[in-house]
Amino acid sequence: MRNKVKWIAALGLLLPVTWLGSVSTKSAMADLERLHWLCSDYQLPVQGYVVEGWFQVAHVPGMERFLGEQLALSPGAHCVELNDGSILTTIMQRRDKEWHIELQLIAKNIRQAAQYYNRWQHFSNLYCPNHPIGVTVVAELPEPLDIDVSEMIIQELADGLALEPCSVITEDRYLQLSGFTEQLQHKIYANGTAINGCITVVPEAQRTCLYIASPMLYQQI
Repeated sequence: MRNKVKWIAALGLLLPVTWLGSVSTKSAMADLERLHWLCSDYQLPVQGYVVEGWFQVAHVPGMERFLGEQLALSPGAHCVELNDGSILTTIMQRRDKEWHIELQLIAKNIRQAAQYYNRWQHFSNLYCPNHPIGVTVVAELPEPLDIDVSEMIIQELADGLALEPCSVITEDRYLQLSGFTEQLQHKIYANGTAINGCITVVPEAQRTCLYIASPMLYQQI
């Protein structure tokens, strides 16, 4: 059983804490759930979840009603606050012979995030398999980190996912690693290379934001 390093903020320092434990990597585990448990394993203070995707489907008779039934959509752009404080944004527009659909949920509750993720991903699997739903777990550390510590955290999280790197981006103190792992089900291709995991660390003035995403970090940060 491999030692895992958990990162916690204490007394103004980021301290590594060694813990003996195992991580479930069942193939049936949804990608959102796998990223959630990764953050839990490393004691990252999760602030919320972003679930999002977009599709283009042919305009045929009955499609508008079908999309309403499958995805609870209506034409136009809508942004609503749900009962638990989650923000749901949907866009459904007809463009010539296609319906253009954009979906985004910003949630603090994993159950709410999972409910929408499962529904949207089920639709994607059936009708738009090349457009997997993007999921991002947003965590936050209460202090800015220097580049060395950011690199260490990214490497630990990548190891926790068995993520094989294919791209590393460093810009000022912004650091992002993308790659592929068998622990996540869905993927996209960039220049012929499969990608399904992305870890980003963004230090700010009083904090450091972490974005753990699959298959990529879709939203702007």
